[in-house]
Amino acid sequence: MKEEIGEWIFCSIGIGTNMFLAKLGASFRKPDGLTLIDHTNLLAIYKRTKLLDLNGINVRYQARLNMHGIYTPVDFFNAKREFLQKNVFRSVIGGRWYEKLRGYEADQREFATKSIGHQYALQKPSADPKELSHLMMKLCEKMGRRLRHKGYTARGIHLWFRYQDRTFWHRGRTMNKELYMTIDLYRYAQMIYNSQPEKKVISQMGVSCYQLSKYNEIQLSLFEKDESKLRRVSDAADRINDMYGEFTLIPGTMMNMDDTILDRIAFGGMREMEDLDVSFAG
Repeated sequence: MKEEIGEWIFCSIGIGTNMFLAKLGASFRKPDGLTLIDHTNLLAIYKRTKLLDLNGINVRYQARLNMHGIYTPVDFFNAKREFLQKNVFRSVIGGRWYEKLRGYEADQREFATKSIGHQYALQKPSADPKELSHLMMKLCEKMGRRLRHKGYTARGIHLWFRYQDRTFWHRGRTMNKELYMTIDLYRYAQMIYNSQPEKKVISQMGVSCYQLSKYNEIQLSLFEKDESKLRRVSDAADRINDMYGEFTLIPGTMMNMDDTILDRIAFGGMREMEDLDVSFAG
């Protein structure tokens, strides 16, 4: 990271047999350390931490644990599964904590993706159609990139606005075609935007697509269809952006929007980043 990005970057890394221990490890040796947690040092790590240092334990959970004689992570580790499940948490959550504390992956669950979307809070509320159109295009490009990366097409588009006067409006429409390319997502989002009963100053906006289905290649004829060509161009642009960085290739509508609608990714909330082959271009 220092070689490819620069001396000013800092990163603390945790390595463990599950996400819980990896997050705990990342909290040690800041700002530039690496901590590995496995069976050889697990109890030693717990002896150096407090209950509130454990990801997922807040003040309320700490009080509940204290009520049952658990005051340290070591006490927590030594508690029986049945005791945690039936007495402390009174649910399957107790069993999951028993597994997490021992390095087993108890939290990772796969859920079917039902919709993909993005939202944006405007720094300066606006009712300018041109400005809002630019923002909508960038939201659709980010949404489209995720849609294509996950291998889906969509049939529905949903748009919502929060106005400066604190009122709210939203509308969704189902289309008679599969949507795959950013330009199609944007066109239908624009149609929904134009259907607002009243154009008011917008302070927050969001767009999402739904009715997702796995992408199927278009059956090619002897005379190749324009739709297939456009989809391949879109896929090629995505590959270039994967290699050289987000928004290396962009629609003309998004010119001069580099610092608008930046990604904010929560730790542990990076499902869309899985399997991405990312490289840094010098």
